[in-house]
Amino acid sequence: MRSYLYSILLWMIPCDCTCNWYYREHITRHCYRVTNTIIFLIIPLSRSNQQNKGRRGYSTTASTQTGTATTESGDVQLSETIANAMLSDAIANYDPSKDLGSPEDFQQVANGVFQAEGSISAYIRGTLIKPLFTLGQALSPGSLAFFVRLWHAVGKAGTLRLVLSADNRWILRLDSQSWTHILGVFTNYFCFVYGEKFIGFRKLAAIYRIGNSSASLEVFKLVYSLTTTSSQRLLSLPVFLASVGIEYDGNSNPSTVFTDNFQVPSLLFLLGLWLGDGTFSIRIRLVAARKGNLWLIPTIRLAQLNSAMNQHLFDMFAAGVKALGVSSHARADKRGMLDVVLEGSTNVLPIIDTLFTQHIHFLYWKYPQLEMLYKYSVFVKSGIHSTHIGLIAILEMIYSYPSERDHSLGY
Repeated sequence: MRSYLYSILLWMIPCDCTCNWYYREHITRHCYRVTNTIIFLIIPLSRSNQQNKGRRGYSTTASTQTGTATTESGDVQLSETIANAMLSDAIANYDPSKDLGSPEDFQQVANGVFQAEGSISAYIRGTLIKPLFTLGQALSPGSLAFFVRLWHAVGKAGTLRLVLSADNRWILRLDSQSWTHILGVFTNYFCFVYGEKFIGFRKLAAIYRIGNSSASLEVFKLVYSLTTTSSQRLLSLPVFLASVGIEYDGNSNPSTVFTDNFQVPSLLFLLGLWLGDGTFSIRIRLVAARKGNLWLIPTIRLAQLNSAMNQHLFDMFAAGVKALGVSSHARADKRGMLDVVLEGSTNVLPIIDTLFTQHIHFLYWKYPQLEMLYKYSVFVKSGIHSTHIGLIAILEMIYSYPSERDHSLGY
């Protein structure tokens, strides 16, 4: 009965959005127009089809490795043949004329994704220094579409490959150890980032200017100051310097001073940042003082390591969303993470209406999560959420998406 009522409610929802929900990887869409109304019958495809994984490397010299891995749900194991076919087909069938969104808009999104998921580092072999650029994401149809477009956008610089993570998941990764690619291509393309990524590119440029094979105290201080790798080194800076015959002056900081990026980020950069590290949910709060009274709280959360650089990033984030009349707040937790949270319809719905629905073609692997918030926004704008039947329909919609919950729908 409830499912029947839910279908009726969908017929009642007015159409005031752009109807370009097209991702075949995530949904099968049927839209029926009746005067000024639309019914959305959105049928998610099976998650096993969404999350196929495999391994193959593509560059000027392609590389392959054998192996199998499970999907995120752990219920499907892929052969190397299937895995290789996924990536090779995505590359062979890529047609830039079919890309949605301008190259400039895509660059902003890609910068946000790199801010969240990328890294800049360097490693030392003897006294030779090699740079390392990496950007990865769990393999899915959405990430395939994103990375194949990105790889072409940077002129196929670096290697596009699939690697197996420590927890037996396939990761699609773009990486490079080439000074030419990193300083000549990636530094220019990923110029809108902040913090350790923004400064990391400049530290690599300084290392290269001084001489990447020079046994210089300043060079090794620069290498060790790269945040993403300093804690992973087998030898501390004083021990390493002693091993190569360089006297340590007691100060681990390089003499070169670097300034962070203070340009207010674009909304598309923030979209990319959410793609990488964002989570989207609707919290259900039962108000104890009033029996049966429920609060539905849409939430967008972004988490980063708690550091001065990431605090600056979140200050820039707040300035970016302020243009939409949206307020955000950052808070530190006991795990050493810094969260910036948008809560409530007042703060979340403008993001959905202004950013996500207008740029749905850039949602990629986060489409399923954002689909739930979009459906919620349609209910709220129609006013149906304030009715008993509408509230039931929203709850059923929320519970139709997999998530860890404290209570069942029946509760």
